[in-house]
Amino acid sequence: MKTLAWSLACAAPAVAAGVGHSITELHTEVQLSAFDELRARTAVPRSAYLASSGADLAQTLNRHLQADKGLIARPCHTFELDELEDLAKTLISMRHEGLDDIYASVSDTRALRARDADSLESLWAQGNRLAEQRPHHLNMVRAGECASVVMLYEHHLPEPARDEFKALGFALPLLADDRYAPLPGETDGEVLEAYESYMMETSCFTCHVQSSSASESTFTWPAEANWTANGYGYVPFWCSSLGDCHDSSYYSNPTPGKAKGWYSDSGGWEIIWHESCDVTDWDASWPSDSQCSEYWDTDGTVYMHFPDDDFCCIGYSTEAESNLGAMPRVTRYWPDLCTSAGTEEYSGDFYNGTANKFTMDAGGIKFFYYALDDGTPVAQGEGATYDKDDNWNYGVPFPLYHEYESFQETTFPSDYFQVPEVCASTTNWCPNP
Repeated sequence: MKTLAWSLACAAPAVAAGVGHSITELHTEVQLSAFDELRARTAVPRSAYLASSGADLAQTLNRHLQADKGLIARPCHTFELDELEDLAKTLISMRHEGLDDIYASVSDTRALRARDADSLESLWAQGNRLAEQRPHHLNMVRAGECASVVMLYEHHLPEPARDEFKALGFALPLLADDRYAPLPGETDGEVLEAYESYMMETSCFTCHVQSSSASESTFTWPAEANWTANGYGYVPFWCSSLGDCHDSSYYSNPTPGKAKGWYSDSGGWEIIWHESCDVTDWDASWPSDSQCSEYWDTDGTVYMHFPDDDFCCIGYSTEAESNLGAMPRVTRYWPDLCTSAGTEEYSGDFYNGTANKFTMDAGGIKFFYYALDDGTPVAQGEGATYDKDDNWNYGVPFPLYHEYESFQETTFPSDYFQVPEVCASTTNWCPNP
């Protein structure tokens, strides 16, 4: 068994998490215990540490952190980013290198992305800068850093080091309950890199979801599917300028239009057909009250295709005349990134009864999703609130949702997705401003 030292040696006093404990020098040599080594080599967590779904993950693991005798645990949102960075640097300096050697040798997600303080500072610099410049991303950046700090404490400190950490009175963050994603269309490099970092920082905990695959749950979508639904809301839901361009009378008596979808996570594309669409807000001569299909391409471009009118315009693109750019493709794991809101009595067009509810707040837009116990989707949408009916009392964010009539796992031919010729050559733009 390898014997390695963990040490904490700060050139200047370090104060983590606002506790007020300063450490100028601490050197302790320890040998990995049989328990610590066995735990590191065990890929599947014990049953007590498994959540029933990704949505319940934070609550499950936070209960164990709060039950850790002598550990001070505070909600993630009570930490400033500089506190988390100081705390992570402290934990890195206390870690046992032998644990990371075990994780790295088998490509375990517990392996460190930064093995020293300088590397950590460099790794977190962009996310911290993004949170400062665009505060609506602060919660996402902070949630990822909280997850990293928890992972360091739980999986990189041998038991004596954890005891020392607690004895010194440092506070550890709990995992954030909410999950985060970029705003629709917000796909510039800084945002996407920060989001990728957030996903990597939280990826360690996917193995704590109880399912046949560590990264999946009952509510994970299949790799490919087709569906039919009743769609509520305007298509497209955005306008040519900021503000609400829609007829407000619709909000007082919303009526559905038929919708169909073809979704491929493995191919990175999606097609959504709508019974009625209107793009006259961009040009009065363009189609109105005509069927259309949204083609969500692999590069983030979204085309609005009107087959009856032989017309197409581009709503999202890296070259769009818009501040939103390309539209990120939704991952099939997105239900697992939401927060569980428990069960609710759902009343809709095709289903009435108890359903599981999941929510996510992305920049003030409230996303909601309902599914049965076996994972079958019931409805999903977005608006100013998590209540699909209450959303019609607000104009912005624009309310829209689908109530699923059918949802079927399938497999598409590799050449199934083809951008219509009129779209491939179009110079018409209908971007979200």
